[in-house]
Amino acid sequence: MNYWWTSDYHFSHFNIIRYCKRPFETAEEMNETIIRKHNERVKPDDTVFFLGDFIFGYLHDAPG
Repeated sequence: MNYWWTSDYHFSHFNIIRYCKRPFETAEEMNETIIRKHNERVKPDDTVFFLGDFIFGYLHDAPG
């Protein structure tokens, strides 16, 4: 088991693409890429601590 600390995923935050020069055309593309890369690294028995800025908007707007 591993422990991970992360922040600033900014799911569904279209303007963060421009603000941070993220290499995406849409928020959906960004969300899918973040989830895929997260799942490639973090395994089911791992523990992840999200330290802030998880999603922009409401929880029901969260991907997946």
